[in-house]
Amino acid sequence: MLKRSTDIKFILKNAPYLKNKRLQINGFVASLRKLKDHFFIHVVDGTTSSHIQCIVSTELHLKKKSLQQYGIQRGCAANFTGLLRISEHPQQEYEMIIEDFEVFNNTDKTVDAINHVKQGNSWQQLRSVPHFRAINQSYQSVIRVRNVCMDAFHRYYQSNSFTRIDTPIITSNNCESACVPFQVDVAPFQKNSSFFSKPAFLNVSAQFHLESMLPFSQVYTISPAFRAEASVSRRHLAEFWMVEAEMAFLHTLQQLTSEVERCIKYVVRETTNLSLEDLHYIEKSFKRSRDQLPSISNRGGMQYLEDILSKPWPRITFSDASKLFHTTSKLDDFSREEELQIVAEHDSLPVFITEFPANAKPFYMKRNSSNSENSESFDLIFPDIAEVAGGSLRVDNIADLTSIEVPVDLDWYINLRNRGSVPHGGYGVGFDRLVQFIAGLNSIADTIPFPRQPGLGFFLRGGVDSPHISNDPGIYVTRIKPDGAAGIDGRMKEGDKILEINGVSVAAVPHNETVSLFLKSGEEVKLLIEPGAEQKALERLSHTSSSSVQKTSIFSTKLFFTSVIISSVVAGVFLYKKMKLK
Repeated sequence: MLKRSTDIKFILKNAPYLKNKRLQINGFVASLRKLKDHFFIHVVDGTTSSHIQCIVSTELHLKKKSLQQYGIQRGCAANFTGLLRISEHPQQEYEMIIEDFEVFNNTDKTVDAINHVKQGNSWQQLRSVPHFRAINQSYQSVIRVRNVCMDAFHRYYQSNSFTRIDTPIITSNNCESACVPFQVDVAPFQKNSSFFSKPAFLNVSAQFHLESMLPFSQVYTISPAFRAEASVSRRHLAEFWMVEAEMAFLHTLQQLTSEVERCIKYVVRETTNLSLEDLHYIEKSFKRSRDQLPSISNRGGMQYLEDILSKPWPRITFSDASKLFHTTSKLDDFSREEELQIVAEHDSLPVFITEFPANAKPFYMKRNSSNSENSESFDLIFPDIAEVAGGSLRVDNIADLTSIEVPVDLDWYINLRNRGSVPHGGYGVGFDRLVQFIAGLNSIADTIPFPRQPGLGFFLRGGVDSPHISNDPGIYVTRIKPDGAAGIDGRMKEGDKILEINGVSVAAVPHNETVSLFLKSGEEVKLLIEPGAEQKALERLSHTSSSSVQKTSIFSTKLFFTSVIISSVVAGVFLYKKMKLK
């Protein structure tokens, strides 16, 4: 039976009322140090970025350790019982004097997991161990911000008479015709290889299904979306979350953009107000890890967010925005760099770009009544991120819809107008991008627990990672685990000089060469340069036995130290010549 305990967030918030009371907490040991006759332990439980200090006497620790294989150590899970008192140390207001504790399932490998994700590691390092990074307190802060942001969207819609609709993940339509969808099929070993009567895909957008729910007047969904775009960037994921809404009786684009601005401002304000502690912790973590500070921090942090919320967001038509670039060619869209330049021209506030050329937008977007070459559409561009939201008024007249070339298998969508429709419009917000903006993160892959991008591994059956192999050259770091399974640990692009793995710096090597080195943990690491044959290499590595790994360890070690010695000699000669010239 789970012991009743009080979460740390509640204790710290209500500490004045809980002083001198006996409390019980469940948590994880973030750090510990011994001073004279006591252990000073920082305990966290994921409810807040703050810790509570627990003081355990050496006598109590030895008594408990004699009953268990391992005592208290960094990273272990434990239950603590003790009195809450005012701390004598200036770094914390309150602390617990522990009378009893119990350690759960502690092993000699517990500290190893902590070393993967210790505070001060770069965010890129954390991405290489997604199954461990929940231990990292900075990453916990990101997930809490994400949680608050999700909740804020739900509260906004529920308090404004929207009905939540659970739209399907598997669908037969591709709402965004310009995107490449993931096709769904049964596993090859299944007898029934034609499970669906027609091609099926993972959801790209829930818009069409939401439009069929317009008898509820205002509907929304927050659901995953999937796009098979071979893009590895700090703004793209293959699996991401979309906030989508459709509203009946919407007549003008101004009404739509005003609703979007009102919604997103509410969400950003609520998220920042309820996540101040976590947002400050995230900002500090960038400084600790010496990562490049996110642009939001450079712009002034929380004050910058407040400026965005207090000022109206500018609108500019596509035609007027195009004039900023003085080009003679006719544009039908903007690059990311151009979008950010438009934002910079408007005091770095989010900007609505409206009335895009109709031929550059999907068929369902209503055309402008005064200029049929333009659509009643918008993109919402955020500083540093670029597009965060997009939407339009929808074609609601059957005559207008049948005069357009509609994709096949959308008879049901046309029938929605056949039976009488209503003026309506809708939009979609890239949820992960909005979290990226609020938290000030450099990469969208840090906003989601298990990011899916081309080239990244997945946890699959048998323990072998099977990455999607992209066409661009790059260096993959492949670990040979003791059981012989291969797994992607990290990636370097061509031109990168150094990659740090488990504290070991590895130099980049020329094309089509392989370098091995032996880590302290006993795991061999190989650098594979991608000329297009990585899959075969991974398959070959996955069948490598433990004995073959051991046979190569001596050669790997010699190769590593030889390369270090040669590099040192070359560097010494170069410095000597440079000093001699002076």
